[in-house]
Amino acid sequence: MEPVRVVLSQIAFARVQDVLLLCTGRHDFGDQDLASWLERLALDDYRCLLISSRGHSGFTSKQRSRVAEYWKQSGRKPPRVALLSDSAVSRGIVVAIGWSLDNPTKAFAPQDLAGALGFLGTSAPAAEIAQQLDALHVALDKNARR
Repeated sequence: MEPVRVVLSQIAFARVQDVLLLCTGRHDFGDQDLASWLERLALDDYRCLLISSRGHSGFTSKQRSRVAEYWKQSGRKPPRVALLSDSAVSRGIVVAIGWSLDNPTKAFAPQDLAGALGFLGTSAPAAEIAQQLDALHVALDKNARR
């Protein structure tokens, strides 16, 4: 069964087995996208989170605070998080979020999907995850050209 993809203005997400995928576009995203992401996080159908960021897009400090507050109020333990990004700024932001939540978080180069999946401890197929990440980024790129 094909995973359900949600593509918004600057973020897109899908789930592959126990991994929730989040792709960010080339620009920062707004509060409406963040609200949709927080709604998706509320579905307890994943064990870990893989974020794929292209460029310096991502969470603002206010949005990082909202995500941290979401996890504190949810009563759930935040999932293990891996980031694939070529941006040192984005990698630093994800590590900072992990520190604020006292949560295992690690950043990887975009080419190190195997390392990220190993860190997450998932048995989800790397080929399927790579295909979904590519499809999500293609959809975001199409949105950016509109």
